[in-house]
Amino acid sequence: MIRRLYIDKGFKHHDKTFLFDKGLTGVVGKNESGKSLIVEFIRYALFGSAALRGAAPDYKHLHVELDFTVGKDLTVTRKGAKVQLLSEELV
Repeated sequence: MIRRLYIDKGFKHHDKTFLFDKGLTGVVGKNESGKSLIVEFIRYALFGSAALRGAAPDYKHLHVELDFTVGKDLTVTRKGAKVQLLSEELV
C-alpha cells in the first residue's frame, strides 16, 4: 500500500506531498495538471530511471520519496543519481 509520495523539482510538482489512505485512490484534475506525473514518479521511485518517459537530463534535479508497505514499512528516496531504501519492521 502506498502511504505518501513527496515530489520536488518534478516539472509541475515542486515541494508537494501526496498522502494516500487505505482503499482505492483516484487521481483527478484538469488536463495538463500533472496527474500522469504522479504515477510516473511512483514508478520512478520503485524502478528507477527506466520508468521515466523523458531523457535523463530532464530529471537531473528530481527528488522523490515514496513511503509504502509490503509486509514491512519501506521508504525509498531518489535524488539525482542517489537512491536510498529504508525499512522498518511492522509490529
